[in-house]
Amino acid sequence: MKIKLFFLAVIAFFSISIDEAIHQNELDYISIKSVKVNNQISINSTKKELVKSFGKPDSIEKFFNELIDEKPTYRYKYGNSYFDIYDSKVSTFMVADSKFSIMGFSPGMNLKKLVEKFPKSYASKYVYDEKLPSRYNIRVGLKSNKSIIDSDLFFKVDNKKVLSIEYWEDY
Repeated sequence: MKIKLFFLAVIAFFSISIDEAIHQNELDYISIKSVKVNNQISINSTKKELVKSFGKPDSIEKFFNELIDEKPTYRYKYGNSYFDIYDSKVSTFMVADSKFSIMGFSPGMNLKKLVEKFPKSYASKYVYDEKLPSRYNIRVGLKSNKSIIDSDLFFKVDNKKVLSIEYWEDY
């Protein structure tokens, strides 16, 4: 019985390793340290830093994240963009206004530069809304200290331009 469990564990380990290696070759990866909105605000920036950088938000919504429901999350809205604040720090964001940029990419810009910078991710793009078949997600993986982390940067695009950029984390 112990031998069977050992072999099952070995098979599971190699399956996960192979899947990760295949997955890694399908996407482009960047350091999470390079993900800064307007070269100022990154994940874990404080609420105070956010307001200092971008001013008072247009509105603030309070909600409880069903995955992290111990404390409320506050959504700071700036135009069509938002920054979620959990425990007084930026936990996620989505920018859809051209006044915001990440690594030189901003909503409204032409796709050419994005395709050149992230060719693997662009080749792996997928439709994100079946009602809008000409709109795609381009997923760029994130690394920390050369290790892949469970977070991604999503560029929502149409056939011509970037529509929004979103930081996403797998809880």
